[in-house]
Amino acid sequence: MLHTANTTKYPEGSTKAAFTLIEMLVAMAIVFIMTGLSMANYNRFGREVELENATYELALNIRQAQFFGINRSEQFGQTFDDPQPYGVYFRLDGAEEGIEDDSFIMFVDDDVDRYFDAADNTYSGGETCIANASDECINILSFARNNYISGICVGDNESNCTDIQSVGNGVPELHISFKRPDPDAVIYANNVASPYGFARITMSSPVNGLGTKSVSVGAAGLISID
Repeated sequence: MLHTANTTKYPEGSTKAAFTLIEMLVAMAIVFIMTGLSMANYNRFGREVELENATYELALNIRQAQFFGINRSEQFGQTFDDPQPYGVYFRLDGAEEGIEDDSFIMFVDDDVDRYFDAADNTYSGGETCIANASDECINILSFARNNYISGICVGDNESNCTDIQSVGNGVPELHISFKRPDPDAVIYANNVASPYGFARITMSSPVNGLGTKSVSVGAAGLISID
């Protein structure tokens, strides 16, 4: 049996198309650049979502303190007629054990002074917040992925909110508490004797250029995300 060579005929005057090495390198470079840009945008989007999630987590925990404050009938021997407030406590300078700008404390106010008492050891047992010396501490809550609180301001309302480091004794701490039957928030900052009507907690990401998110709490108990 005879075998003939397999030949391909092209129209007269045409040439066989092919990529040169330089063209392939250019194409690969374009693919790598586009992939890198896509990954960068995806990472940025992911970080934006994480910041938003951290802000919602903060708002939900404040809402939980409000729920406990207006619904729990007793705690540590308190009676239905003399309920204890529940609240959240922030301190940004790291002076309070276990918390800084990336965490905060949920607490039960045993002496009903509407403050979180860092060294109050009234009870003989039952405390769950091991990292803190106070029996008022329920839990220390931390933000994921290095999201953090970049600022806190207080005031009579949203339009005159002042940074907490500029009021009172300049200690960057905030106490927000709720007590049954009112859903209203009682807001104290630093060592100021009178409560404020408004507080805003601003959240930031470790990634530059992502902007900020914030949680606002009004004296009427309204909790909102901005």
